[in-house]
Amino acid sequence: MLAEQEAWVAEVDGTIAGMLVLRGDSVDHLYIRPGAQRRGIGARLLQHAKRQRPHGLRLYTFEANEPARDFYEKHGFKAIAFGDGTGNEEGEPDVLYEWKGLSR
Repeated sequence: MLAEQEAWVAEVDGTIAGMLVLRGDSVDHLYIRPGAQRRGIGARLLQHAKRQRPHGLRLYTFEANEPARDFYEKHGFKAIAFGDGTGNEEGEPDVLYEWKGLSR
């Protein structure tokens, strides 16, 4: 059985600048086009995800992706587990982050 996903896009001047995909209580994808980064689009999409899942969210990012890690930590996510890469297609060490939500 496939898990249900929800997707949203952010547009700037009629062009897709970013996207967010939720799968259950997980941020499955959050992507901002390079030319649209550092303009608050990712923060707004992440705030939307938090409104959709006020009880909490989880997500993975690569351990070496310091900008992403800084972004998620700035927005209230805490690292709760570190993987050695055996759990992802890329084989890269990753970090599981959690935002505990508003009701905890």
